[in-house]
Amino acid sequence: EKEEEDIDEGRLFVKNLPFTCTEEELSSLFASYGPVNAVHISLDKEKKTSKGFGFVHFMIPEHASRARSELAGSAFQGRVLFVVPAKKAQGNNPEELSEADSRRLSSYQQKKELERRGAVHKKEGWNSSYVRSDAVVDSLAEKYGMSRGSILDTSAASGGDLAVRLAIGEAQVIEENRQFFASHGVDVFALESTHSSDRAATRSSSTLLVKNLSSDMVADEVESLFARFGSLASFLVPPSRSMAVVQFFEPTEARAAYRGLAYRSYKHQPLYLEWAPLGLVSDKQSSDGKVPAISQPAAVTVEVDNGEDYATLFVKNLNFCSSE
Repeated sequence: EKEEEDIDEGRLFVKNLPFTCTEEELSSLFASYGPVNAVHISLDKEKKTSKGFGFVHFMIPEHASRARSELAGSAFQGRVLFVVPAKKAQGNNPEELSEADSRRLSSYQQKKELERRGAVHKKEGWNSSYVRSDAVVDSLAEKYGMSRGSILDTSAASGGDLAVRLAIGEAQVIEENRQFFASHGVDVFALESTHSSDRAATRSSSTLLVKNLSSDMVADEVESLFARFGSLASFLVPPSRSMAVVQFFEPTEARAAYRGLAYRSYKHQPLYLEWAPLGLVSDKQSSDGKVPAISQPAAVTVEVDNGEDYATLFVKNLNFCSSE
């Protein structure tokens, strides 16, 4: 009975995974049986390579049961899958409050903290191009060499409505951001909300949008905040410093950064994090962006024989118990 209580009915433990398998590939395999809430492949912290096992969390336990019965013992990318119900997470579960946090926080604060940690699995987007109004004013003042008061002053000869000025300024800053991201390999058309673009409905598992940044943000400081959670594939900040795009090499590290930094205070303002639309950052990056160089394997030239004189075959992936 105790063992049954420790079982998470909606969570599966998947073993004997290919070391080249990605979380997206594993998710697509299990998604045919029902909505998948989360997928996690365990990585070696030093080598950043797969350990060959992972977890799949379904929204509905019945879907997990059906997936287990049909996929256990099946072949996947040349390997036989081992699928069993997973035990409930023990110890440092990032989505549960520690005993110290429970004593320190009020009941309302505990509720909000749990909501913040649980948001890591939510892929909904809202106004991906959002910028703060004060960041718009500061950006325009710096660009044109004016004071903030001059931009907000509607009593001057030019007059006008303050709301209209801010709207025009915001449109200008957003357009400048779009031009900057486009020049650095970012698909600007994907920077749309989920409700206005079907392309944005699918969200990345390794790229984050950082919003609600003030104009006095320091790019190196923000980059170091995210670099604490893993290796960054790219980090882009437009001249307006109103938002940023952060791409991790590993989805596991991106989720850890989301849990650790979402709604955390920076420059006295909470950081708004959102999962970027899938395919937002292309493989080709501008040399101006902070993108580490990735060495590519050299091309190998293979001499192709017509096969007429072949008498020997190379057999791979044999069972270790096989005899000659």
